[in-house]
Amino acid sequence: MVEETPYLSIIIPTLASYNAKSDGLLASCIEAIKKHTTVSYEIIVESNYYEGFTIPVNRGLRKSRGKIIVLMNDDVVVGEGWHDKPAEILGSHEGFGIVGSPIFREKFGRPITSFWLVFLRRDTYELLGELDESMGLYY
Repeated sequence: MVEETPYLSIIIPTLASYNAKSDGLLASCIEAIKKHTTVSYEIIVESNYYEGFTIPVNRGLRKSRGKIIVLMNDDVVVGEGWHDKPAEILGSHEGFGIVGSPIFREKFGRPITSFWLVFLRRDTYELLGELDESMGLYY
């Protein structure tokens, strides 16, 4: 049996299992992904028990199989259509390899774009390689 290549590989670094607050955040994050994702996907959860951000993300990148890779913080709760526009941009504009998605953060009171939710094409990852692990917690 040939396993289908997922369209999205969603990589979530988390402190869950080490931090009770993170356990609830991760559960909400995954529940929203399952509810609002309309393409094939895989979810790769990597513990970042004080390793920083880049080390668990790189572990997830090595495991990923999707055509588009999504880096998502465990406190992101996606809504309907969350992947439509970024995936469309990456699929239709060959010159774009990475797209940040605006997310609403209550503490800022407005949508912002950051590394909390980033989409990149597999060929971009293969060209650029892994994240610099010396960057620590805040990449």
